Amino acid sequence: MPIPARAGWTLPLMAACAALTPHTGSQDLDQPFTLRRSDRPFSWRDARDCPPDVFGPAIEDVFSEALDAPVSFASPVPETLALNPSPLPPGQNVLLMDYLRAPAPEDTAGLRTLAQNFDLLVLHEWHAPKIATFRQYNPDIVVLLYKTRGFAFTNTQEAVENYNNVKQHDFVFMHDASGAHIAWDWNGDGRLEAASPRPEVAAYQSYYYDRALASVSAGGFDGLLIDDLWTYEGVYGTPDVVEYSNAGNFDALQAAMTSYLAAGLQRTRASGLYLAGNIGWWQQPTGAGGRAGRRYMEQLDFAMQEKFFISHTTRWNTGNAWFPEINNLIREMRETGNALICHSRGDTNDRQAMLYALGCYLSITDRDGRAVFSYLDERSSSRIPPIFAEYELAERLGRPLYDVRWHSTRLCGYRQFANGYVVVNPNSTARTVPELAGLYDLGGVRVPSAGYTFPAYSAMLFFYSPVQ
Repeated sequence: MPIPARAGWTLPLMAACAALTPHTGSQDLDQPFTLRRSDRPFSWRDARDCPPDVFGPAIEDVFSEALDAPVSFASPVPETLALNPSPLPPGQNVLLMDYLRAPAPEDTAGLRTLAQNFDLLVLHEWHAPKIATFRQYNPDIVVLLYKTRGFAFTNTQEAVENYNNVKQHDFVFMHDASGAHIAWDWNGDGRLEAASPRPEVAAYQSYYYDRALASVSAGGFDGLLIDDLWTYEGVYGTPDVVEYSNAGNFDALQAAMTSYLAAGLQRTRASGLYLAGNIGWWQQPTGAGGRAGRRYMEQLDFAMQEKFFISHTTRWNTGNAWFPEINNLIREMRETGNALICHSRGDTNDRQAMLYALGCYLSITDRDGRAVFSYLDERSSSRIPPIFAEYELAERLGRPLYDVRWHSTRLCGYRQFANGYVVVNPNSTARTVPELAGLYDLGGVRVPSAGYTFPAYSAMLFFYSPVQ
């Protein structure tokens, strides 16, 4: 059953926009809130009114032959795409997700800040009493219940600890009439190795979704996010326990997970709910030569890539791998018609890392409600994720005019918007881009005639005129 599109909405301009500092705590109810969305009048340019592209005509893409089905780099992004109804309000460059954090129930100001700045919340069951407050301040917010799928019980320390943490959760593990865990044969040798159920078994699928969706309904959530969607063997231990008979491409395991997700999607769609999932290793090949992330995305309203180009100090898909990966994600979103959660992790004080992740995200989003950004600082104890002023400034760019392009001379990715550009340097060395001379960066500084120099692994937003 198709999920209806949600109406767009706007809120007051971010008060501390010029300060470029994140908000990470609660505010007094009598004080103005730091809000991301803007209803202040702004002169959006139409594509016909934009200055000429500073990069000139589209440069031949040096990686196009490596892409399975490259998107059109020269054509403007269509105003409407023949896709499924958008899960979130269209019309914004940046849609935000909060992952597993929420203020205390008595912190009304903090709850309001979270609701008014974020579009998608993924929370534990015990946060359910806060949902009414979230909806009071943001009627369109989507709140998903977090549940794990289960773990393999192996003799590795990590796996045993994970298993012990979740083995009492009835929605994960099945029990017999006496209350004991039911063990499963994972490798087909006739022995029972693990209490973590095989995902393709229909009895387990019914058992899991009956309980998980009962929790969704009881708590007033909009749907379910399932963690730990395995794409290959040996995720939590030795492969001889988590094993399916196949030719080494893990296609049998992926087929089992796809069956499990398809059963869940049928249940959630029938109830008007959303199904989301955190996909283990998105790029894991399938038996047919595709990618596991795209295969699972077909069975999800929201597919989460947990390591979206940055995870703390690690950068993923750098250098020449950046552009093909960006275009693969764009293609997978358009082919499936479903939403992508771009989840990055980094230090709140590392502004360059945040901007790099945001630049990668802005290379993908089409203002159609299908790309959600998450930047989580797991080293902070804040119960509200940082709300950066750059999120509001990204809205000032206006709509994108074409898909992301790669400059084969500067070795940078770039994308023109109605009011400026996003440029990403995914390389381990600095890059100078003279084409940006005369534009203005986020701080209102005009780029000199020599151009703008990007540090390694960095991105920047540029505007035709200073942003006030």
